[in-house]
Amino acid sequence: MQTAAGTRSYALEHGDEFQVPGLKISEHALRVPLDYNAASGKQIRVFARLARASKGAEPEENAALKNVVCYLQGGPGFEAPRLAENGGMIKELLKRYDAVLLLDQRGTGLSTPVSAASLAKLGSPQNQLEYLVHFRADSIVRDAEAFRGAILGEDAKWTILGQSFGGFCCVTYLSLFPQHLKAALITGGIPYIQDTANADEHCATRVYEHLVPRYLRAMDRFYSLFPNDAERLRSLILHLSAYEVKLPGGGTLSANLFLSLGLRLLGAPGGFVRLHYLLERAFELESTPAALSAYFLADVQGMIPFGMNPLYALLHEACYANADGATAFASDRVVNSDPYKHLFDAASRAAAGENVYMYGEQVFSWMFEDIAELRDMQPVMQLLAEYKQWGALYDVDALSANTVPVAATVYVNDLYVDSELSLRTAARIGNTHCYVTNQFTHGGLRENPSDVLDTLHGLLERNACSLEAL
Repeated sequence: MQTAAGTRSYALEHGDEFQVPGLKISEHALRVPLDYNAASGKQIRVFARLARASKGAEPEENAALKNVVCYLQGGPGFEAPRLAENGGMIKELLKRYDAVLLLDQRGTGLSTPVSAASLAKLGSPQNQLEYLVHFRADSIVRDAEAFRGAILGEDAKWTILGQSFGGFCCVTYLSLFPQHLKAALITGGIPYIQDTANADEHCATRVYEHLVPRYLRAMDRFYSLFPNDAERLRSLILHLSAYEVKLPGGGTLSANLFLSLGLRLLGAPGGFVRLHYLLERAFELESTPAALSAYFLADVQGMIPFGMNPLYALLHEACYANADGATAFASDRVVNSDPYKHLFDAASRAAAGENVYMYGEQVFSWMFEDIAELRDMQPVMQLLAEYKQWGALYDVDALSANTVPVAATVYVNDLYVDSELSLRTAARIGNTHCYVTNQFTHGGLRENPSDVLDTLHGLLERNACSLEAL
């Protein structure tokens, strides 16, 4: 059946129902097209959990779900949170909503997950490419729409909440299906949309050009807090440049791979301290010749995220591609060009006694050689980097004319989503109000969900009052 939005109705499969402290959770799945433009073709499974509040041993009755929020997880390539109790973000949301839908974005969790093994079953790298191009925000939003219609009814509206990459999905949702939204909440996730006047630039390139200086400033702050770690990091980089070091998982710990752990450490709460403790145990004490400690190698292995969620590495740059051609390993190009080439020549800087700089949220071509879990995916990653037919993720005209209330948190010191570029986009989305703060970094929704969500809902309420006054 076709709806006014041009989407089909899908049969809802019901799974387990269970309770954790304070919550009743029900599981649901849909079979949806891999490619929504070829609805009769290959199908995949998408999975979601619906969380509702319960009191004591008996769950509250929420038969009429009139006020539901859909949570869109950060990523790309990460499944929705697995809830053990009614706490944190979920507790705050259930003060205002009947239920929270937690979507495992396609390719993650229980939504036909993508792995090295599942890709290998598809055969050639070209077959894998033709599969993976359907795992971006436009398809994720259509999956969410399928759940909205199946659970709430085709004409129902809901609110969406997107964290980080989930915020990118929110802006795509506002472009495609605004008629089905009550409101949109975005935390640390307003994407950059290139200006028409600069349509020849690639979004991914511009994003990294803005973010790399933030990584450099973050490292300078780290060295100001832990000045002795400058020499520790130089010694580590020289060692990794001179010797082939194997990780417990079979990968090679190159100097570049260690520096890429800035993804986990530079922008996260407590990341500086964790880096300090990592460096202090890098070498075996009183060892001659110098040798890296087993403690250090195991800790580093645990920080490499791509084995369980390869979609992050495969589609990280593609999530920025907005009908602007091949990404062509934008991360490599930016750090290997002026003015950054010298600053990221770690071995030369370490040998010269200069401070070494770590990378931030970037995926590089060499990772598909150094990281054991990614090696078999190197051919398809090359095809993804060369792919030119990426469609548009955003409708600039629809966003400009938007009437759906949007409240967004923009973090001034965000090392994952650039605040300056976010505010440029926010200014182009109608009916959007931003809370700009340096109180939190990228993870404010996790660090203090009460403050962040209270502020965002306050923006929605004040905006509603202003409109009524008119």
